[in-house]
Amino acid sequence: MRGVVAPWVVADEAAVADGLATALFFTEGRRLAREFDFAYVRMHADGHAEVSRNFPGEVFT
Repeated sequence: MRGVVAPWVVADEAAVADGLATALFFTEGRRLAREFDFAYVRMHADGHAEVSRNFPGEVFT
């Protein structure tokens, strides 16, 4: 298995968060951040996580 295995998104509207979470399987968060205001985490199959600077949570292993 390769690529993104789980994205999490925080946004003002649930429908926007849902759509962005789906999009994060296919594109980088910084690309989407040009058009949308949201925070995210992308978990990759190799175990590393990509976390936006504004993510309001804590990611730990």
